[in-house]
Amino acid sequence: MLGGRLADLHLPPTRLMVVVGVLGLVAVVIAAHLARQGPWLGVALAPTGGNGLEVVAVDPAGPAAGRLEPGDRVLAIAGGNGGPLPVAAYRPRLEPHTLTTFAAYNAYLERQGRLAAILAAGPVGLQLASGERITLRPAEARPLEALGWAFWFFHACGYAALMMGLAVWAFRRQQSAARLLALSGLGFFVATWFNSLYLTRELAIPEGLFRLYSVGNHLALTVLLGSALLLVIYYPRRLGGNWLPATVLLLLVGYQVNENLQWRDLPLHTFYLPVLLMYLAGIAFSLRQWQLSSQKPLDRAALKWVLLSVLVTMGTSFAVYFLPPVLGAPQLLSQEAMLFFAVLMYLGLALGVVRYRLFDLERWWFHAWLWFLGGLAVVVLDLALAWMLELGAGEMLGLTIILAGWLYFPLRQWLWTRISASSQPLVERQVPALVRSLIDAGEARASERQWRELLEATYQPLGMHRVEEAVGEPRVEGQGTRLRVPGLFAPGYRLDYADQGRRLFAERDVDQAHTLHLVAQRVLEARRAHEEGARKERQRIVRDLHDDVGARLLTLVHQSPDPAHAQYARDALKALRDAMRALEDEDQYPLAESLVDWRLEMEARTDAAGVPLAWRQAEVPGALILRSREFINLRRILDEAISNVIQHARPTECRVTVNWEPVPGRLQLVVENDGAACAPRSRPDRGRGLANMETRAREIGARIDFDCRTAREGGHFRLVLEWTPPASAP
Repeated sequence: MLGGRLADLHLPPTRLMVVVGVLGLVAVVIAAHLARQGPWLGVALAPTGGNGLEVVAVDPAGPAAGRLEPGDRVLAIAGGNGGPLPVAAYRPRLEPHTLTTFAAYNAYLERQGRLAAILAAGPVGLQLASGERITLRPAEARPLEALGWAFWFFHACGYAALMMGLAVWAFRRQQSAARLLALSGLGFFVATWFNSLYLTRELAIPEGLFRLYSVGNHLALTVLLGSALLLVIYYPRRLGGNWLPATVLLLLVGYQVNENLQWRDLPLHTFYLPVLLMYLAGIAFSLRQWQLSSQKPLDRAALKWVLLSVLVTMGTSFAVYFLPPVLGAPQLLSQEAMLFFAVLMYLGLALGVVRYRLFDLERWWFHAWLWFLGGLAVVVLDLALAWMLELGAGEMLGLTIILAGWLYFPLRQWLWTRISASSQPLVERQVPALVRSLIDAGEARASERQWRELLEATYQPLGMHRVEEAVGEPRVEGQGTRLRVPGLFAPGYRLDYADQGRRLFAERDVDQAHTLHLVAQRVLEARRAHEEGARKERQRIVRDLHDDVGARLLTLVHQSPDPAHAQYARDALKALRDAMRALEDEDQYPLAESLVDWRLEMEARTDAAGVPLAWRQAEVPGALILRSREFINLRRILDEAISNVIQHARPTECRVTVNWEPVPGRLQLVVENDGAACAPRSRPDRGRGLANMETRAREIGARIDFDCRTAREGGHFRLVLEWTPPASAP
């Protein structure tokens, strides 16, 4: 292969590119020298649909200057070795491979040879439609400036493809895809080299020389397309075993042998049918590669370049240049336009093989495909109508516009809406959930957890990891494989592979993450401001309670003449201090010690009321700490439950059970007796004490439930409180 021979030179990449670049320029100079050889009249002729050749331009420095004028029509050409040769239906610059059969191809080349012999024999006689006969003596060679822009455009395209393929291979010589790309670039260069020699002819070139140029062009074209087809087989993952590329090579060799030996005409189009079949095979191999790369975002992103370049650009070329002759219709674009699309293919292939800025492709991937499929649908529909219904040009165009406008474009818009709606979550869909979650979170740990969950829901990464170094701004790394996002309280996170590995991160993900992080910071700032205002207001209330109500109660304790009233004042003062602690919410109480204190308090109250207390308690974590609000609410719930037992029931025993479930870290508090202490939930006279207990439970995130039966029903009361402390939550 190309890689093995050039690798033996041991040239560094830049020097290798210089050597091959100079050799390519030398080849262009040789082509220019060959194209200048042969008789030259200095006139441009174009077919007029069976009425001869019309003069469209006359070179002021050529032999026809002053003898012919634009608009003259030539009907026949004669020379010293024979003639006249009619040219009524002759096409001077026809690409012979557009002819569908070997017979038509040979007939055109034979006529080319006869005309070239007339031009080379000396003075040439031109029979005009006006009846005038003009004799011209062709120049032995045409000047360099007479080659025309198309000649140089052909070589510019070929040279660009050669150098792009070489530039990739020079730095990746051991990569099969790079070798195939370089080989196809060489095929492109050789194909355009031969193509320029016969497509830029003035009238005719000798038959043998024409056959040589034509065979060289088609052999090089087969190398170009075959290498591109093998590239899709090998890149980004090799398909099948050795049999697959061997089969492709065998078919290509058979195709060229049949064409050059002219054994058998192929259906529809002898020359272009294999080209279309290669394109369809490329589509099939590409779809298989797409399927295999479903969990490999880098491979899929590289494959998108290949799909855009091979399938879209070459598909456009086939739709407007190769497909119409197969269907018996005229080509829609010139060969120069087809070459332009082919160069775009090489640019895309080169970018895909080197994986250049792959994540930037995501932004316009669907747009490019919709543009291509839209144009292809109109072209194919137009050709199909012409082929099946044999309509005129006006009728065909009108029917195509109707079908495309009423059927295709609405269907395309619906498909695009479905794809774009599910391809990427929108920021505006995430913001409401983000605001609600951060407001409800309450503390730093919960807020950070909500932020992580939002990132996972938004980007659905294959992996998400906390990083130790601070992340200042969201950014994409690893050619789109990773996204770094700052945390709210943590240094930051690294997200690997978006949408469960189906795509790469792109710049729009950076913008979205930046927007979400900015919104989250603003919400946290607003929450902090609200909490600070609430804290200051609580401090004011605490000061007022302490300085006013507290002072009055303390005076009553010391000055009350009745010991019972003094005790009531002490109890009220204690309750007031508990309320002030709850407002400040700064004190901390170990749960294990609190349970011991509560048990002593409850035993004192039940003993005084003559109700036995059975307290059963499981071991609870010693490190579990209650905040003021949690401590007070749990104690008040227990107080109220015991009060119900003492005041409203006639139990023989009161039982309190404290259970601790390590997983999920849940406290269960059960108070029960064999009396009746409440009205059923359905009755309107249900006490305020139970409602207060439910409110206190909700404040700390606990769940409380009651089971109460009247004396007639057996006299039973059971309260169950379940609470998962935030510090113990998994």
